Amino acid sequence: MNLLMWVSSWDGTMPIPAVLKPVPLWTGKQLLSLIIPRINLTRYHSSHDDKAPTPDISPYDTVVQIVGGQLISGMVCKRTVGSSAVRRRQPVPPPRGCPAPRRR
Repeated sequence: MNLLMWVSSWDGTMPIPAVLKPVPLWTGKQLLSLIIPRINLTRYHSSHDDKAPTPDISPYDTVVQIVGGQLISGMVCKRTVGSSAVRRRQPVPPPRGCPAPRRR
């Protein structure tokens, strides 16, 4: 609850707990859905098998689906929430400064 106080878009409502008795408990997906903006996203976890016969159905929960800001399925990892799903190499700028001395 204290962490939610820092989220500016939080309206003060909590989702219904996944476990009600003996004490109310929320899942990590429910809590993560509280801070995710309203987006629709489908990506794959880093351990996803690309050669699977049905890539959208995963028995290991490796297809990350976010619908309307709610985490529906999947495990969130660095690859999922990074700036891109595939890392691209950045071009290296040439070194600056004075050139090496020439030998005569």
